[in-house]
Amino acid sequence: MFATTPVEPIEASSTTACQFVVDYSWYNFFGTNSATFLNTYTSENSKKTMTAEFTYCQQLKNTGATHCSSTNYAAIYDHSSGDCLLNTESIDGMMTVDAATNDQVFTLVYSNTDAATNGGVSSLEVQQKCDPAVAEPVTGALTGSGSTYFSTQTSSTACPVFTANAFF
Repeated sequence: MFATTPVEPIEASSTTACQFVVDYSWYNFFGTNSATFLNTYTSENSKKTMTAEFTYCQQLKNTGATHCSSTNYAAIYDHSSGDCLLNTESIDGMMTVDAATNDQVFTLVYSNTDAATNGGVSSLEVQQKCDPAVAEPVTGALTGSGSTYFSTQTSSTACPVFTANAFF
């Protein structure tokens, strides 16, 4: 669904990847607001049969997640089977293309390397749409199927903290 250009995150510690530099812009998801930092964000598909739960830099077990609460940063819960899919311990960042606007958008990518043990799901891509006027993240619907699922978030958190694009 999204065109992708992978990048490596700059890790805030040895166990979390909360800061990213992409295309000369720095994105910070590391605890600037303790309430936002400990949130579990959810995204449901239109039929309400699948729910993605994801966090910024915190394991789901630390955030009060309702499903799939463990050492994962993201999981997709299948309401019909009761299975927890995806179960990722990895967060990366990359630029993707917003299908509606054709703009480049920073995207958090939650992934695992063993889709066979996760119901065939290998990644969740959450586009971070910058809007300085939106304090708390607004999460869009969950889309996709098979190995990759997608969602969006709009907020001021999604805005780069610093950008050097004008210099290049």
